[in-house]
Amino acid sequence: MFLGGGQVRSTRQLQRLVDHFRLARFRKSQLRVGTTIDSGVSIFGITGLKLGKECVIGPNVTLAASHLQSFCRLETEPSGSITIGDRTVVHRGVIIATYGGEIAIGNDVSVNPYTILYGHGGLTIGSGTRIAAHCTVIPANHRFEDSKLPIYKQGLTTSGITIGCNVWVAANVTITDGVEIGDGAVIAAGAVVTRNVGSNQVVGGVPAQLIKRRSNSSSNRSTK
Repeated sequence: MFLGGGQVRSTRQLQRLVDHFRLARFRKSQLRVGTTIDSGVSIFGITGLKLGKECVIGPNVTLAASHLQSFCRLETEPSGSITIGDRTVVHRGVIIATYGGEIAIGNDVSVNPYTILYGHGGLTIGSGTRIAAHCTVIPANHRFEDSKLPIYKQGLTTSGITIGCNVWVAANVTITDGVEIGDGAVIAAGAVVTRNVGSNQVVGGVPAQLIKRRSNSSSNRSTK
């Protein structure tokens, strides 16, 4: 088979060409609302993806409204959904994959290079939140109670993760299933968050512990 002067040697190659043209058309349509998608982006289950206005999706980002499998394609039937709000920036190498759950990212969020966001039990990230590089947020845990049964046969728990608005998650943080992080919280670099974090709390360590609470800046101003 020949297409555009080049020979297509397999069904797989043909599918890649079709996906390429469909993705190019999708990228062009997003430019109408000011959203830019790098040419190196991989999208699976495109009908499960909703992007807001003026987003930036950087190079080598993976957006999968599905499980990550070798046979995933642009037209893969979604299992879950990804919603990304207005003016949110997803930087190089980030992986966002639903694994059957819902991922909702608010407005004006930044997700920095090589962070992993999964959706198994549901993931919500509030507006204005900053997530630094190399973070891992996975709303699922392997069950392992039975020592006689292989872990991969014991299934998962999937409680979900909620990250509030105006949160700063510093580099190399891991957030585990079932955690809720309140608005305005700060998670120190390298922390492993295994339990809830209250609004405006600063936590750090492995496992993460309370370091201090953010003060209300207006209360610190001089009254002279």
